[in-house]
Amino acid sequence: MAPGGHKTPASFLAEKTGTTDSEAGGVLETARQLAELPDTAACLKWGHFSHEQVKEIASAATVHPGAEGELIEAAARSGLKGLKTRCQRTKALASWENDEVGRENAIRKSRFLRRRLDPDGAVRIEARLTPADGARIMEAIKAKAGVFYDEARSTGLFESMSSYLADGLVSLADDAVCGSGTGIAKPTVVLRVDLAALTRGEVEGDEVCEIPGWDPCPWPPLAERSATPS
Repeated sequence: MAPGGHKTPASFLAEKTGTTDSEAGGVLETARQLAELPDTAACLKWGHFSHEQVKEIASAATVHPGAEGELIEAAARSGLKGLKTRCQRTKALASWENDEVGRENAIRKSRFLRRRLDPDGAVRIEARLTPADGARIMEAIKAKAGVFYDEARSTGLFESMSSYLADGLVSLADDAVCGSGTGIAKPTVVLRVDLAALTRGEVEGDEVCEIPGWDPCPWPPLAERSATPS
């Protein structure tokens, strides 16, 4: 409880200054905001601006601290009406930026990249990324796809642009793995095969022939590949 039996500090200040509770509350709120805005507080202390100007600057600079200097300059150049307009724009911009940051953080927390296989063994890739990350990836893929498209034009062989975009994605993988960017990857493949099956040249019973993380390899008998056990 505030001094003198008042329910709130605002009602106490209102009685002392002869103003309304609402006006007194506004003064207290501005004082609280000025604690984080030393430049604006100095302007008030030295009488550079009116209390109304300081109130407008403080309310806008509190939600957008980086704009404090610009708002002080605006107050020095324009009247109260112009300052109010500038402060309203600053608040709107801060609200938009905060919403954008919140949305991007939410998307980043839910980001993923998934792989699934079609019945014929084709690989499908699905991803959820922030708009900025998605744009970076797509621009890189488009740049690669443009190279494949130009090469196709020179040979008279044309495919859909989506095909060249797929080639561009693979080419980016080549850059990361081999530094080649040729579109023909040369990764290291780990094949898990039971020794008995490798020696015999084919899989029987519970024996395995697979690339870890993928379905069993639908390949011809191993003997046809001239494999030699180590």
